[in-house]
Amino acid sequence: MRKLIKSILVVGIFVILFTITFYYPKEILMEVDGFKYSLGMDNIEFEQQGGF
Repeated sequence: MRKLIKSILVVGIFVILFTITFYYPKEILMEVDGFKYSLGMDNIEFEQQGGF
């Protein structure tokens, strides 16, 4: 019974680690892109040059 609980905990930890490593970088990159985009939108010269 204890082995079962231990193996479930180990699997849970691995699942959490994989979720953090694969899911969060995308979220962070999206946040950074959104931040850059908002900075670009506030910049008048950027708008005049055509930007995106």
